[in-house]
Amino acid sequence: MDIGCGDILRLRGATLSVHSGIDTTEETPERRMRQVLFVTYYFPPSGGPGVQRSLKFVKYLPEFGWRPTVLTVDPDYAAYPNLDLELMNEIDASLEIIRTKSRDPYSAYGGLFGKKKGDVVGVGFLNQNRLDKRERIARWIRANLFIPDARKGWVSYADRAAEKAISSHSFDAVFSTGPPHSTHLVAQRVKHRANLPWVMDMRDAWPPDSFAHLLPMSNWARSKDARIRRLCYSDADVVLTVSKSLGIDAGALTDTPVDVIPNGYDPDDFETIEHGQQDSFTIVYTGNMSAEQDPVGLWQAMKTYKSRGDWDDLRVCLVGNTAGEVQARIDEAGLRKQVEVIPYVEHQKAVRYMCKADLLLLSINRVPNPKGIVTGKLYEYLAAGRPILCLISSEGDASAIVASMGAGESHRFDDESGVGHMINRHYEAWKTGNRLSGAPPERVSLFSRKTQAQQLAKILSAVAGKEK
Repeated sequence: MDIGCGDILRLRGATLSVHSGIDTTEETPERRMRQVLFVTYYFPPSGGPGVQRSLKFVKYLPEFGWRPTVLTVDPDYAAYPNLDLELMNEIDASLEIIRTKSRDPYSAYGGLFGKKKGDVVGVGFLNQNRLDKRERIARWIRANLFIPDARKGWVSYADRAAEKAISSHSFDAVFSTGPPHSTHLVAQRVKHRANLPWVMDMRDAWPPDSFAHLLPMSNWARSKDARIRRLCYSDADVVLTVSKSLGIDAGALTDTPVDVIPNGYDPDDFETIEHGQQDSFTIVYTGNMSAEQDPVGLWQAMKTYKSRGDWDDLRVCLVGNTAGEVQARIDEAGLRKQVEVIPYVEHQKAVRYMCKADLLLLSINRVPNPKGIVTGKLYEYLAAGRPILCLISSEGDASAIVASMGAGESHRFDDESGVGHMINRHYEAWKTGNRLSGAPPERVSLFSRKTQAQQLAKILSAVAGKEK
């Protein structure tokens, strides 16, 4: 089902609205700046994709009449997959941030295997295909005892901090964003305690599509998780999602209105970055790459062209945490000299890699239900202006966006021929000094983070204007 921008879809009485920035009517701030309690687990110094949406909403909301107070976890007690200290520079000095303690099972899990906590939070924990007995037990515990997720140990601390904040602030609304979806439990209690309207933001499915199939949940645990989700959907005044397919899925489960505000990019992040042709034709991937994202068609195509004596000056940069299974496949294909695996870098450095690429690789997880997976980096890829090679297991929202924006091509993971032909077309253009471009800038501007904050401000104003 295709939903155009601004279309309305009704599912079980729920209303699904899709916002992509086309409506740019200025929101006139109220005389009194309204206040929102902004509940998020990921916030600087946390790095990774989960932090960007919250950080940019908080950055731009005051321009549209809403002053956020951020409720988040103290970094000393957090389970962050990565740190990005540079993001702290983007936080306005006037922003009030409430940080709390948390109980964290990842510390115990790391101790069980003699690893640091940071080594088990990211790709490694949920993307190991070969598990020993201890790892299988740990995964079962995660799936069945930590519901809805392993960050639930933060809820009680955040709840107490929220209660204090309510007594000292005149909040007009509460906003929560997940994953981790345990953040919604905090906002749910705030809604009931203070009778505040609640906007529930879903950056991924519940449970997340990217790894739900890896969790050995019992029927009891699955039922409990679904009940918690259903109650949250029911109590929220608006459910937000980042893609149309996720919006449709959420709308099928609730009568609560569902809005879609996609992820986006911040023009400020791209202002001073140079775009120049390099000595090698460079394919860049940024972010975590799990075993389910292994671009097998790319490795096969590179191996084939290499055997013909072609693409000798082509290289691939994987920038971020890369699963061991992916690196093993690279070695098996004999491509280690052409593929550079770069550990996690700060967001601004990742943006620089994007802008210098000749081709950007987007790899959508091979999971049972990938249709609604639209990674945040897709919009930054678009903003970088470089063409995109999107690898998919089936058609979904991400491939539709790439096509509609004129940004590149999508191919199946194992489509060696299709992948090879696309790369070669761009490679040959690069050889002549006339490398091909990605999405036109005028289309990309629709996904500005500032515009999306404006859309959120309108939603907050709408729910705050309702009778309590």
